[in-house]
Amino acid sequence: MNLVNNIWRKRRAIFLTLIIFFSLLAIFSYLTNPFTRYSIIDRNLIRISVDKNEIKITETKPIRVHSGGFYATLAKLKSGWHIIVNRLDPRLKTKGTELNEIIRNIHKDRFSEDAAFLISGEHFSMLYPRSLGIFYHSLLDPRTALDEKDWENRQIIYLKTLALILSTYQNVDMLSTTIVPISRQSVALLNIYSPPSDTLYSILYGLKALQNPQELESIYPFSKSGTEKLMTNAAATKLLATHKDMLSELTKNYVGMVYDQKTGLIKKNLLLSSAKDSVKRSSSFYDNVVFWKTLTLAQELKIINKDQVFLDQLKQRIIKKFWLEDEGYFLEELGDQAVKEKWYSSDWLIAYQTGFLDADDKQDLALLKRSVEYIQLNNIDQPFAMRYQLDSRPKQLHNTVRLFAREYGSTAIWSHWGMEYTKLLVRLSQKTGNIFYLADARDQLRAYIHNIEQYGGYPEVYENEGAIFRSRVYRGVLETGWIVNFEEALHMYTWTKLHWNDIVY
Repeated sequence: MNLVNNIWRKRRAIFLTLIIFFSLLAIFSYLTNPFTRYSIIDRNLIRISVDKNEIKITETKPIRVHSGGFYATLAKLKSGWHIIVNRLDPRLKTKGTELNEIIRNIHKDRFSEDAAFLISGEHFSMLYPRSLGIFYHSLLDPRTALDEKDWENRQIIYLKTLALILSTYQNVDMLSTTIVPISRQSVALLNIYSPPSDTLYSILYGLKALQNPQELESIYPFSKSGTEKLMTNAAATKLLATHKDMLSELTKNYVGMVYDQKTGLIKKNLLLSSAKDSVKRSSSFYDNVVFWKTLTLAQELKIINKDQVFLDQLKQRIIKKFWLEDEGYFLEELGDQAVKEKWYSSDWLIAYQTGFLDADDKQDLALLKRSVEYIQLNNIDQPFAMRYQLDSRPKQLHNTVRLFAREYGSTAIWSHWGMEYTKLLVRLSQKTGNIFYLADARDQLRAYIHNIEQYGGYPEVYENEGAIFRSRVYRGVLETGWIVNFEEALHMYTWTKLHWNDIVY
């Protein structure tokens, strides 16, 4: 009898301990979420003012940065809690039923001038620096501004976010995939699975984009009739001057960490976290392209002195190593199994997004056309773009993803790459005069418009059959601000269609 009572007491103690633990975690996660009503986080660590036609940083408060095992664990628990709570929430928010109404409502939520920083939405209340250069690279395209206030807010939130990132990394040696608020003016640095491939790239991209939108206009050419101008040039120039020494050191550390002097590519024995952070990859095409672009931006911003010959040779080395001529696509990574089985992944589109492959270059144009042909022949863009791949490859996935959201980093449909693919179709139609590329882009946009109006939002990720993504523990973000990439694709398509007879091929 005593033995039974003792077992019962122990179980009750464990149960009560778990209840207390999860209650404290829930309270902590709520209070340290900058996007909740009663958050304790200082939302004005970076103060911004607008003076006539200039957006300025007027104050930068000190940020305490915590790293190490305890704080990394705390950050992981908090991040996981937000994901689970979002999955259990029975509500599926809607922001209207008509396309333009939904777009405006999402802009209002995601790009508010009062927001602490830029997020994808919902459970992603942490700061992912990669968003500036990957998922929000088109936020500063003046051609897609809804109105003057929308354009101003987009610049404010982007500048505020970049300034916060730079301030956070001011006194650290290495970068992280994630910055997690844990108290009023404190953050913890967290790597989701592995060190970041694209954090430095995104910082440098942000510094350049805040000074000039020319790169966006070059990669995605369409109307330049908008009257909106960047008001952040002086602020970005000042940020660069203030943090130049830090960025130079971080660039050296990044190169030293990832670059293999013998192969001239990313180290094969190094795992890096990328936009496809759910997988383990050995020197992926994505990471090599991002490395090339990072050094290109660092050179343009005069942070390092890498000559153009080195960058040109690096580009040709990447193409030679990854391009599969007989198959017509880029190899995903250099792991033994990947090479043997000739793995494909749709995040090769980073090559178009970054300008690594330039449609104005004859060789690059041929590679882009062949890649699109492969996608269409294998229905990777169906029911709409863009699946990462056709098979799940469970051994490639990190354990957590493999157990709870296997499709997430494999066969799921990602809206970001879907829009890059759609923009590429339009660009190919501009360069070749092939109307079928434009028709394909139209079909992709129609599918996305249907989804936006059906769900009342812009889903981050879909199941491979086309429904909004749900697994046992994860539900895709519905109200993601990535909708700006859809808007850019729609503008690019509409302009190209209207000016079809005027475009010089």
